[in-house]
Amino acid sequence: TKFVVVIPKKQAIVRSHVLAPNDTMRRYEIERYLELLVEMVTELLNVKKASIMMIDRDTGELRIESAIGMDEEIVENARVKLGEGISGRVALERRSFLVSDIDDDTRVNAKNNDFLYNTRSFLSVPIIRSEEVVGVINVADPDSKPAFDTGDRDLLEVFAIRVGEALGKLESFVVKSQGFEGVRTAFKSMLDAKRYVDDQGTDVMRRVLVDVADRLGFTGEEAATLLYSFSVYDLGLANVGYNIVKQPRQLTAKDRKAVEDHTILGTELLESIETEPNVRDAVLAHHENYDGTGYPNKLSGDEIPILARILRVADSFRALISHRPYQKKYTVGEAIEVLKHRSGSFFDPKIAGVFIDVVQKRTDDFDTGPSPEQVRETVESLTNGDKPSNSRGGN
Repeated sequence: TKFVVVIPKKQAIVRSHVLAPNDTMRRYEIERYLELLVEMVTELLNVKKASIMMIDRDTGELRIESAIGMDEEIVENARVKLGEGISGRVALERRSFLVSDIDDDTRVNAKNNDFLYNTRSFLSVPIIRSEEVVGVINVADPDSKPAFDTGDRDLLEVFAIRVGEALGKLESFVVKSQGFEGVRTAFKSMLDAKRYVDDQGTDVMRRVLVDVADRLGFTGEEAATLLYSFSVYDLGLANVGYNIVKQPRQLTAKDRKAVEDHTILGTELLESIETEPNVRDAVLAHHENYDGTGYPNKLSGDEIPILARILRVADSFRALISHRPYQKKYTVGEAIEVLKHRSGSFFDPKIAGVFIDVVQKRTDDFDTGPSPEQVRETVESLTNGDKPSNSRGGN
């Protein structure tokens, strides 16, 4: 018997002012909606601290609507005037603010800034809806690297557009509507889908994709859209079922149909929040094969959107080097050989070639960890009183 327990990594805080005080159901809906938005920000950027601030229409000040990693008193009481502090400047000037090291950045007074995150690197981007700045997203304390970079800024700017649309639907929420529920379901599915994907090495994969995008001549905005698509392309798996996706046996015809439908389910989930057709098209087509044998529409060659062709290679590579109950875990070198073998059939040969070249230059960045067989051998050797071997991943 297998039990799956999902425990939130971080505690989201929602300012009590935004909650409906006299309607328990509406209170819960709005609170969970705002929690999902800030949770998605932390997952997308892989950070420990984040906040979503909105402009109060009565006072013209920025107020925190929801946050993770911040003191509850700050969330309730913080007020920032437009033009003051980092968030206020971002809102007034309509442009992002990236600090790699606060001690070396002359634009910031390290002893007196409104961020209050106790971190050396942080990022703040405006939320713009219908050409109007309505708020600011702040992130700090990156979880797996010392500082944010321009790629993080571009990615958060792309996502801020979606947050703006989502918050617009929240503002118009009077009764539980289909549009409101659709947005909430989409963000929840993005978080749930992470249970089905082994996210080991996600940061390295993002760096690989940035390099691939650069080699293919993408602009910064196009590269950020690729990274965003990489974060949401498998969200349809959340509606397939954990027992199907993770089962250690051959799929039945019915199970396989359910898995193949995840590209369609993901596209439908994105409809309520996604304004860019190329993102939805990438999600729908990321299992199309270059030779026309993929699904759901049997597209081939350049009929497949370029973002989907890149995701096809990245998704396959990540699956090969990750733990799966139904296949062995490949080394980076073995996975590269599989990509080469399927280049021209499953994968666009040009994209596969660029991807392989980038991965080979970053092989040492991938920490794939010990395979189940290596773990078992090590446990057995320790049980028998032997010393563990010095083979890769043996300890």
